[in-house]
Amino acid sequence: MERHALGAQHQTIVNIVNLSVELYIAAVAAAIGFRMGLFNIGVEGQYGLAAYVAAVFAGGMFLPGPLNIVVATLLAMVVGAAWAGIAALLKVYRGVSEVITTLMLNAIAPIIVTHFHNKYGEQTGYDIRTTPLTGSNTVSGWAPYGVNGGEIWTLGLLAVAVGVGFWLLLNRTRLGFDLRASGLSPSAASASGVSAKKMVIVAMLLSGAVAGLVWIPDLFGHAHTYSDASFAGGLGFTGLAVALLGRNRAGGMAFGALLFAWLTSQSDALQIDTDIAPQIVEITQGICVLAVVVAYELVQRYRARSEQKAVAAAVPEAVAA
Repeated sequence: MERHALGAQHQTIVNIVNLSVELYIAAVAAAIGFRMGLFNIGVEGQYGLAAYVAAVFAGGMFLPGPLNIVVATLLAMVVGAAWAGIAALLKVYRGVSEVITTLMLNAIAPIIVTHFHNKYGEQTGYDIRTTPLTGSNTVSGWAPYGVNGGEIWTLGLLAVAVGVGFWLLLNRTRLGFDLRASGLSPSAASASGVSAKKMVIVAMLLSGAVAGLVWIPDLFGHAHTYSDASFAGGLGFTGLAVALLGRNRAGGMAFGALLFAWLTSQSDALQIDTDIAPQIVEITQGICVLAVVVAYELVQRYRARSEQKAVAAAVPEAVAA
């Protein structure tokens, strides 16, 4: 009994780490748009469509194992970027709000996936799946607690790469400066020679490309096929909450992803041990985001008032001098 409890605890830790990887990538995808002043609500549709295309291509095994994985991953990024690019083009050339278009694209993406999946997928019992990945077309994980503890996905390192790349892009490159400047004031950015329209397209393409990576660690590390049973939906919307909780900062979103993954892992335990509805976890997550947003707004107002008082006190002294 004790060994079983210890194994369950280890499995929970592994699940938390793996889920936080997916949530963090989704959060970074949303944060790229947020830092530009764009609301990319379409991460859900972007990673869903990208995951299916990557699974179909990888299942075809057109290339040798490692190369097949690399190309499928790049293809997922291209599909995610292309799907986000539709919203970007409509905003730039037709003035359509990205909130509306990304929400509509969220509804269209699963329809496309369902059509092709039902038509060309393999029927296995009551489920339909893409061709399963085998051998060198998969990426074995890391089992810190042995077989009973489950495996941490090796491709979870993509989350680390995405986080580092996100920080470097925004804080150490000219493109990142232009993106942030355009988000803060498009008119000021245009006056300094930065094309606000170009930045909108670039930001949405980058956001969609990162969104395409959300399910890649799971696909090659655990699921090995795309099906209704294996695909994890809802990560895009949760990633938006994680981005807000982390204030669109690389470190803050890492903490938010771990917190949300931990809360999610406790939902089943709450229902089994205490007969508490698992929806209480979703309520707790919402309260966390709301508390952070309200606290941030209060701090911003306090700083603004402090600066106003400092300026008001300095003006008479400057006039007297």
